[in-house]
Amino acid sequence: MLINIIAGAALVSLSTIAVDILAVYILPQKKHYGDYKYEPTPQFDGLILFFLFFPFILMNCCDKKKNNLELDTASNKSGNS
Repeated sequence: MLINIIAGAALVSLSTIAVDILAVYILPQKKHYGDYKYEPTPQFDGLILFFLFFPFILMNCCDKKKNNLELDTASNKSGNS
């Protein structure tokens, strides 16, 4: 009985995926189905640019701090403090 319940749940999830693929990619009115399925949220549009450029800004910031730290330690070793 447990096997039947698990198999039924698996079939329901597979049928959901199959219908989504049919509706969004294959059927003639796929543009409309896709618009209703994936509704854009305008309040998060600005975050895309932030997450695209933030790693580069962070890397440049850390590189500058690292370079300044290396210069400071090099000048301390040479006795130019």
